[in-house]
Amino acid sequence: MSGVTAEQLIENLRVEIEAHRTSEAASAAQENGKHEPRLVVIGVDSSDFSRKAVEWAAQNVLKKDDLVVLMTIWEECMEFTRDAGFEMDTYGLVMIRRDDIKEHNEQALRDGRELLVKTFKKYLKENTVFPLLVSTTSPSKSAIGDLMCRASSVIHADFIVVGCRGLGAFKRFFMGSVSKYVSEHATQPVVIVKD
Repeated sequence: MSGVTAEQLIENLRVEIEAHRTSEAASAAQENGKHEPRLVVIGVDSSDFSRKAVEWAAQNVLKKDDLVVLMTIWEECMEFTRDAGFEMDTYGLVMIRRDDIKEHNEQALRDGRELLVKTFKKYLKENTVFPLLVSTTSPSKSAIGDLMCRASSVIHADFIVVGCRGLGAFKRFFMGSVSKYVSEHATQPVVIVKD
């Protein structure tokens, strides 16, 4: 939307986290016995499963000085054609006004920001939190999971926390699952918080 790619956002976050860790390491060197804070990525969306995962992580695994990346991924509508002020949707089935596409993207971005702020205020006030709000034009479970895995790897996360809808094997086979994808492809340990 703003011309910044997911990779650029992730790299910017990596630099910000490294700068924070460097400044914290200098002050921690003065205090003996303090462990190095862990970097935890928590995937969030507007579902109850996600909320429960954040709540569980805050109550059970996060330490006060851990660094937390709250990551949410939103679907960005793209413009495909340039005629008559209309665009085809992703599937080529519906004509959509460019203004509607712009409004959808702006609203999705506002909703994502609001979600991250609410999550921080409710569960993570004790932690240093870095928001990561990334768009994708491919909202498939594997694309979202891949983005989460890549981000976690680039920023050198210590582990990832995701929620799980509790689908049975049959539904999971046909519908896919972000948590399943992340657990199979992440290079870090993954905590899946079941419903």
